Amino acid sequence: MVQIQRRRFLTAATLLFIGIPAVCSAQNPTWIRFQATRVKPDMLTEYEGYVKQIAAAYKKAGTPFFIVYQNYSGDLTEYTSVLPITKFAEMDGPNPLAKVLGEEGLANLVRGIRGCTTSQLRYFSQAQNDLMIAKGTIGTLFVQNRTVVANGKIDEYLAWMKSDLKPAMEKAGVTQYRVSRPLFGAPNSSMVESVRMVKDFAEIDGGPILNQKLGADAVRAMNAKVSGIVQSTRVTLIRVRPDLSYLGAAAGTN
Repeated sequence: MVQIQRRRFLTAATLLFIGIPAVCSAQNPTWIRFQATRVKPDMLTEYEGYVKQIAAAYKKAGTPFFIVYQNYSGDLTEYTSVLPITKFAEMDGPNPLAKVLGEEGLANLVRGIRGCTTSQLRYFSQAQNDLMIAKGTIGTLFVQNRTVVANGKIDEYLAWMKSDLKPAMEKAGVTQYRVSRPLFGAPNSSMVESVRMVKDFAEIDGGPILNQKLGADAVRAMNAKVSGIVQSTRVTLIRVRPDLSYLGAAAGTN
């Protein structure tokens, strides 16, 4: 069961930190709530209609952002949504969707969504804002890394990301980069997730961005510092769906 949950997590869940810098330039969240949903293949259009209603309701409620993305590789019937959380005490209050839609309206919406889906996975991830790079405009295509770190080595790995990896990313000209640490609901608490914006698919043809800009020898030397810490890394492509999202006024979406 644990292995099944872990595979589902690795496929469906991930950082939608892609929109965070653009939406929260003045207010970076402490936590992020991710919810990955697997949709019945013949009900994708209907499900997306419900998600558009949710995005509109969160916008009306004044939520900083509500972002939805799909895997560009992997299971394309899986959608992941993300919401910011400054502190967990926020969840002791009334549901913002119920305030906008009413209890009956929200119940009808939830019932419709359940009819379209086969599974949902929710987890809460701790934002690593000191590792963020947020410069210039933000796009929709990202390379995502999910790294499993040896038990008891998470702090050491995050310190390496701050002292070595982030400066290397900046030197390589990376303009949008996010890191988070999944905790509550994640099948592996020793995981670190990151996303880096890709300007287009052609950029991928040049190979790893750090190798391109810094050279393979320099990158090997940097990675050697965590060779006994990193257990595995999975890389994939994800794409934001602006048509299903509320990105916030700071992203130019009103």
